[in-house]
Amino acid sequence: MTQARMNDPEAIANFLLAGSAIFTLKSTHSGSRYTYKVSKAKPKKEGEDTSMWFVGLLTGPDNDADYTYLGIICPDRKGDGMHARTTANSKMKPDSPPVKAINWFVRQVTNEGNRLDQVEFYHAGRCGRCGRTLTTPESVASGIGPVCASKRHPWD
Repeated sequence: MTQARMNDPEAIANFLLAGSAIFTLKSTHSGSRYTYKVSKAKPKKEGEDTSMWFVGLLTGPDNDADYTYLGIICPDRKGDGMHARTTANSKMKPDSPPVKAINWFVRQVTNEGNRLDQVEFYHAGRCGRCGRTLTTPESVASGIGPVCASKRHPWD
């Protein structure tokens, strides 16, 4: 997996919620790393609000297929950011390190943003929206390809 590091909280949030994001978080303190796949939930009915994303954790050797369902990303109740949490179908406990890590990270990039020096964020070199390989320097820097960047964001 070719990876590119991102540092800008707004660009990271745009990538994270683009609809098909694969990325790795690495703690600058412990060195622990987790690779996640975040996919936008599809509406069940035409015009339905889908302010929810599914999160999987890479748990096997196949970087494309070995993801275990972790939970969801959804808006905070206060409406001032997002958070990640487990669900009844989650394969992990709420207090497990990968769940704590993604929840902390999502809160940082969508609301708090003041402690991102504690983590390194790497996208997988693919567009966060469509999954195509990124080839231009601008696209690699933003994590979104030029065609997808011109489209409306899936969370709008």
